[in-house]
Parts: sequence; C-alpha cells; structure tokens
Amino acid sequence: MILAQEKRGVWIKLFIELVSLIKAAVKEGFYFHQAEPKYLMLVLWLPTMPNTLPANASYRDRVGAFALNEKNEVRSHVLLFGFG
Repeated sequence: MILAQEKRGVWIKLFIELVSLIKAAVKEGFYFHQAEPKYLMLVLWLPTMPNTLPANASYRDRVGAFALNEKNEVRSHVLLFGFG
C-alpha cells in the first residue's frame, strides 16, 4: 500500500523506552540513520532506484561577523549556526 502511494522512504523515531523493537525493525529492512541521546532514527528506502536519503548531519559550524563604526566601535554582530 505504501508503494502505491509513491512514498520512497519510511522513518521510525524510536525512543529509548522502545529499544526492544530495534531487532524487529532491522528484520524488516530498517537501518540506523542517526542516534541522539533519547532516540534512534531508523529508515527504510522503498523503491528500487538508488537511495537518495540525506546523510545525518555530522558536524556543526559557527560563523561570526561584526561591523565597526568610524570610531572602531562594534555596531552590530551576527552569529550563525549551520549543520552539515
């Protein structure tokens, strides 16, 4: 039924209290995508075409910038976060 709806991937967010279900999910073809302190994310790719699910972010970037006025005083600042 899922394939008839043209879905390509299935995600399971498995909270730590339900870890006993991992074996059953893996038996059905799910694999680990990411692990967080309170849950595991499992995924299953459905079509026969190549898997295009994105990899989990494995690092975090920070970029900072500031602007000075004519007195060399900080006028404004920005801190941006990114995940890759």
